[in-house]
Amino acid sequence: MFRERIKTHYADLSPSFQRLAKFLMDHPYEAAFMTATQLGRHLDVDTATVVRFAQRLEYPGFPELLDEIQSEVKTQLVRYFQPSRPSEDGQGIFRAAIRQALVNIEQLDLALPQSTLERIVEMIRAADRIWVTGENLNRPLADLLARVLRWYDFNALPLSTEASQVAVDLRTATSRDLIIAVAVSQYSPDVTSIVEVARQRGVKSIALAGAESWSVSRAATVTLVCPYASPTHFHSLAATAVAIDALFQTLFYGQRDRLVGEIVHFEETLRNLMTTRGQAEIAPLLSDDVVDYAGEADKLVAS
Repeated sequence: MFRERIKTHYADLSPSFQRLAKFLMDHPYEAAFMTATQLGRHLDVDTATVVRFAQRLEYPGFPELLDEIQSEVKTQLVRYFQPSRPSEDGQGIFRAAIRQALVNIEQLDLALPQSTLERIVEMIRAADRIWVTGENLNRPLADLLARVLRWYDFNALPLSTEASQVAVDLRTATSRDLIIAVAVSQYSPDVTSIVEVARQRGVKSIALAGAESWSVSRAATVTLVCPYASPTHFHSLAATAVAIDALFQTLFYGQRDRLVGEIVHFEETLRNLMTTRGQAEIAPLLSDDVVDYAGEADKLVAS
């Protein structure tokens, strides 16, 4: 295989050949979809060098080397995305569920277009009001998303799926508002109806759903696909939970000054409450150097 050939010849390779060798060893998934020209351009070597490199490894040419890389990648993907059938005991299901959750998370990452992520972030940041809704097992995830958005000053609230309450909450909705629908299962008729009615009123929506083909996804303005496969009949929540966490990180990246300041103020308030109630002192969430940083940041903002 190509890895063994590279290891055999590596010590005797020229610097440009070694650069090619390192890339193929470390990034086979990228290399598997590159032509000789694309690979050369990526590593700043000419196409002829890529061909000579393959021949140095005793291949007739680059296509034969590429065939072996693609074969290895295909084997790894098949093994990874087709987990073996778990044993029927509880421990077997537990471990199979973890493995499948990891597969779902990997698919979440691989299948998410950068343009979709950018649009979702832009919609959240631009919204005057954000309602987050989900039904059944989706409700706790929806409530979590609303709570964290609200913690960081987004005007976000959980939205009930009960018809009369939805009518009250959405009676003043405008095109500058946003609905986020969490749908781990395709059987989410209440959430789907909310998104459809919101669309009729010109309200944009984001669906965190298991597939683009689901009715809630078709009704939404944009969908973040969260794979849900599991070794049982119950849909996995893992990818959806990770998507929510990743959204937190994305939305708040680059706002370190403000976030650190908010945590410091939270600690001060909590410490005062604990002291008033005669309870034990709390351990700080942030190290002293970060607190000092926040203090300096506050002075800069004040000035």
